[in-house]
Amino acid sequence: MKKLLFLFALAMLVACSADYDTFGTSDYNALETISFEEQDGSTSSYSNEHKMIVNLKAVPDSLKAWDSVTVSEIDGSSLATLHLVESKFKEFPSDSAALDSLAKEVSYESKRLKVGRKIRLPESRVLYVLFISESGIPAIWQLTFNIPGEDSSKDEDDPNDGEDEGDEEISSSSESGSSSSSAPNSSSSSVIVLNSSTNFMVSFENQLKQNLNGDTLEIKFVFGSIASVEEAKLKDFSVAEGATVDPDPSKTSWAALQSFEVTAEDGTKKNWFVALSIAEDGEKASNEKELISISAKGEVEKATVDASAHSVILHFATPSDLDAADISIQISESALHNLDTAKVNLHAGKNFSITAEDGSSEEWTLSADYQAVAPEIKSLSIAGKPATIDGDHIHVDDLTFLTDLTNLVVTELSLSEGATANIKVDSKYDFSSNYEVVVTNGAEEKKYSVIAGYQLPGSDMNTWKSSGVMLPDSVWGNANMVGETTSKYTSGSVTGAQIKTNSILGKIASGSLYTAEFNPNGVGTLAMASSSTWPDGNELLDFGKKFKARPAYLDVKFKYTGSGDSCDVYILLENRTGDLNRNRKSTDVNKLVASAWYRSTTADNTGRKNPDVVSVSAADANGFRTIRLKLQYGSPLAGSPIEVSSVFNTALESKDSKAIDNSLIQGTGSEAVTHIRLVFASSADGNHYKGKSGATLIVDEVKLVY
Repeated sequence: MKKLLFLFALAMLVACSADYDTFGTSDYNALETISFEEQDGSTSSYSNEHKMIVNLKAVPDSLKAWDSVTVSEIDGSSLATLHLVESKFKEFPSDSAALDSLAKEVSYESKRLKVGRKIRLPESRVLYVLFISESGIPAIWQLTFNIPGEDSSKDEDDPNDGEDEGDEEISSSSESGSSSSSAPNSSSSSVIVLNSSTNFMVSFENQLKQNLNGDTLEIKFVFGSIASVEEAKLKDFSVAEGATVDPDPSKTSWAALQSFEVTAEDGTKKNWFVALSIAEDGEKASNEKELISISAKGEVEKATVDASAHSVILHFATPSDLDAADISIQISESALHNLDTAKVNLHAGKNFSITAEDGSSEEWTLSADYQAVAPEIKSLSIAGKPATIDGDHIHVDDLTFLTDLTNLVVTELSLSEGATANIKVDSKYDFSSNYEVVVTNGAEEKKYSVIAGYQLPGSDMNTWKSSGVMLPDSVWGNANMVGETTSKYTSGSVTGAQIKTNSILGKIASGSLYTAEFNPNGVGTLAMASSSTWPDGNELLDFGKKFKARPAYLDVKFKYTGSGDSCDVYILLENRTGDLNRNRKSTDVNKLVASAWYRSTTADNTGRKNPDVVSVSAADANGFRTIRLKLQYGSPLAGSPIEVSSVFNTALESKDSKAIDNSLIQGTGSEAVTHIRLVFASSADGNHYKGKSGATLIVDEVKLVY
């Protein structure tokens, strides 16, 4: 019975948790339907196409048209949120992959859509929304509204229906300062800038002249053409795209001063007045319609005006300056123009007219350009880790140890204004070696090398395991089991590793800390003391730990007191056909991929000139210097201490069958890295028991730089 109750409870838990991930946030973004107070019947939902069709009721007598709808129900995943899309794009795709891609590219309102929210209906009667899961996964949907009596022949897939010809599709850019949020893991995009223009113009039959006096359009008729203004016949009227006017001028009586309220696309309102009168006998109208000047806030140089071609080009610094430009225009005193001047989207050309007092007009074109911003990567994160940008080299140094570097996700990417790159957020790339990333603005390009890597566990030397051998982490080893040569070092705020030569069975052996295992074959302590059997203590070690990254430098913070001895600090990257050297087969091949070696009697590189040394800093307040070694991929540099080491010795010095062959052959440097050998020794020849008593090497903050 208890088992049945448990299974029932488990089933209920699963049922109640269907909208949640097992260990974190929900990925569910399934949208069933959206309903509106003004609709007639149910919403038709087509989930495969991500489309919904909403049939609205007939327009009530209290309204002239449906200009907005009110959300009454949102049926979908409970933790997802609904947002209005703001981006322009060429077409709404039909296949799921393209829909997913578009959803990640578009920009959207940060304010979520909730029940009771009013939404303005665009002229196209098509809206786009994003349904975003709790974990940030977006799904884009198209909503088409059918209104009784309206022409429904417009292409419902055209999100730019009613926009000017030449509108361009969205493109990657850096943040433009918009108050809107960007879709998850996407570069910011050009957003729809709603028209705020409240322009209003009228024209009449028998009109002699028109003038603008503040917010009043003053119209005069030809003398004798009409007996009174009550006989005025409207020829035409116009408002800005997306705007509405109330009352309808075509249904207005002109017996007295008339007032009209114009509502712009973004909701801005303005009251206009129209005053009609009859001109005096012999009164003339001016035909002046000159463009005197035009400028824009934020322009970087004076506008280019071609009076003969009636064209204007405004010049800006960046593409985002074209999103919502504020324009100033000066024309002939008695003339009028119909150019929108506030928050104008100039990514596509604009046409406007200048109309003289006498009604004659000239058509003008307005366009804009911008100075090309040099293409560059502003910031980059890989697998959630921010990268370091050093000129054209970008590197991440601190991923989790042994992470698969060949399959890494770009989690954040910020480019200069107007730039695009051959990598994108949420996609995976092989950053194990220098990956070439090309960034372009269309006119020029910049290339980067991008690489990622990780550190050896415990390499900061801050945390030590007291297991009898004193190690910062299990990847490290030492010979403390036969005599303490390595210990934890503390002085003030510094915690590191102290490595000292020590007398072991009457011999002065080097103190060492290394990525190796000491005496895995179990050689007896007394047997080690036989210099004829074990002349080289390195053959007691199994060198190397698994490693697959390709660092460029090794940085070590250290100080050294040699007492006449020399210290060794070196790193070898290897390519092995096997793993542990103690299990090495005759057919196994171990190749040297890269190396860097420092050997000196002092800590300032004055004792011996080591070719792999890039720099040695001055001593800090605690006496520590930081040395940087450059790894040489392929053959070591001439003069490197590796030349006088036993690294390439294929013949073992020890006579015991338990001796371990750690030798390498030279590789080309292009081989895959499989193992790392990193060694800190207080005595360069201490493996032959020729160390100097008291030689002490202290290391801290060991770092691989990629």
